Amino acid sequence: MTKTVKIKVNKTLMNFAAGSVVTLPVDHNGVPFAAFWRRRLKDAETDNCCEIVQDQAPPVPKPEKSTKQKQQK
Repeated sequence: MTKTVKIKVNKTLMNFAAGSVVTLPVDHNGVPFAAFWRRRLKDAETDNCCEIVQDQAPPVPKPEKSTKQKQQK
């Protein structure tokens, strides 16, 4: 299975509109194979042109508090 990373484009880059999310194949270190995207990620340190989207795990639901039955008097 090939590893992938999602990159959100913050500014229009070539054919990618601002706000779009691009999925790219990466090596075992998480570095994109495409030189274009490696350079854009380096540029993003200064101009925020794109960012890596972190996959968030769904929140773990908290167990419901059990309600104690009212004691019968």
